[in-house]
Parts: sequence; structure tokens; C-alpha cells
Amino acid sequence: YETFGYAGFFGIPMQYQAHGSAAHVDACPPIVNPKHRIVDVPRASRREAAAAHDRWTDLLRAGRALVKTLKRNVTAAFGFVEAAGGVFGAAMAARTLIPRPLRRLANALAARIPRPETFCTLTVDRVPEEDDSAHLPLGLTLREKVLYAEAAFKMMGWTDRFAPVVVFLGHGSETVNNPYKSSLDCGACAGNPGGPNARALAAICNDDAVRAMLHELGIHIPPDTVFLAGEHNTTTDAIALFD
Repeated sequence: YETFGYAGFFGIPMQYQAHGSAAHVDACPPIVNPKHRIVDVPRASRREAAAAHDRWTDLLRAGRALVKTLKRNVTAAFGFVEAAGGVFGAAMAARTLIPRPLRRLANALAARIPRPETFCTLTVDRVPEEDDSAHLPLGLTLREKVLYAEAAFKMMGWTDRFAPVVVFLGHGSETVNNPYKSSLDCGACAGNPGGPNARALAAICNDDAVRAMLHELGIHIPPDTVFLAGEHNTTTDAIALFD
């Protein structure tokens, strides 16, 4: 096993849109302007998992919206506090007294919901018909993919020594009730988790056309080398691998 360090955005100045989100986040250092738009798109072969994820997230979103409405509604707020105060108080006490069992329960419930990384693929290939002046280009051209892969390998000192499995590992965190949460995530990704950037570089390096051009540039990747992406949760020290 050998570990190498690299900038947390893996050298790709990208703007990322997660599955089910209408927002784009800059997944590159704040001093760098993003040049590419990367979007999570569900795979055709994994539509059932995508539908299950959407059902659960829509249900959770509706529940949060209902609670928020009850809190802010002038006529319902006082009655809601009286009725739900005991429930919220018990939840607060449980989080304080038995955090570990609650964490296991939350993980068990979360495991029932398919994660976007398991049924989505990133739009790393350029989609010219999606280009317009109001948005960044969607995806990357072949030359751009080769440029980012070449820069990564040369800066890490790789040209002809590749393990059978290479993992690009971004990092993020998790926290509860912390207004400074983004300071615990990847600074090179503008305070966002680095998993999407790792997924993008892994997809680029698994591209046969990219490997062929890298070979011409003197970077020889064995045909049986596989690149995987992952994310290190620096709060729990857990590592998730995306395939």
C-alpha cells in the first residue's frame, strides 16, 4: 500500500450538481473559477434504485416542510409547541444520553435508502447540445480529460508504476447543529465534500481513450488497473468507496 497526497479537488475546476438538487456548488478552490459543469445522472439500468431514493427523499422533505410550516404559522405555532414539545424534548435527551445507539439506528435507516453514488453516473463526457451562454459547458472534452489526468499523475510522480487498484479519496465530514460545518469539509472544494471530484477523476482515468492518449505522453497505465473513488469521513474516520 502506498499513499500519495494531492489537492482535494483533484485538479478539476468543476461545478457540481447532485442528484435531486437544483443547486450547483463550486467544487474547486474559491480563488479558481469553475470551468465545467458536472451533473449526477441516473443510470438507465438503475432506475428502480433512483425511484426508491426519490420516494424516500420526497417523504423526508415533505415532513421537514410540514414541521417548518407548523413552527412559523401564527395560528398553529402555539398548539404545535404544546403538542410536540415532549417529543422534541425526548429526542434531545436521547441524543445527549444515548448518542451511539441513535447513531446506529440512523445508519440502519439510511442504509435502506439507495445512495446516489450507487445509481448515478457523472457527466464527465462533453455534451455540446447542452452548451449555452448562461451555463458552464456540461462535461469535459477528451483533451481536457487527458490534461487533468496527466497533471494529476505527473504531480504525484506516477508515470509507469500503477497498482492494480488505485483509489482517489476525497474527504468530508458530518456534524450536528454546527454553523461552521463547511470548515470541516474540503477547503480545496470550497467547503464541500470532495467525493464528487474523486468520482470525476476516477471516471476520467477509467476511460480507454484517455489511457491511450496518456500512453503517448509517456504515462503507461496497465490495462488491468482499475481506478475507484471514495470519500473519507473525517468525523467518524469511516471510508466509503464508490463504484
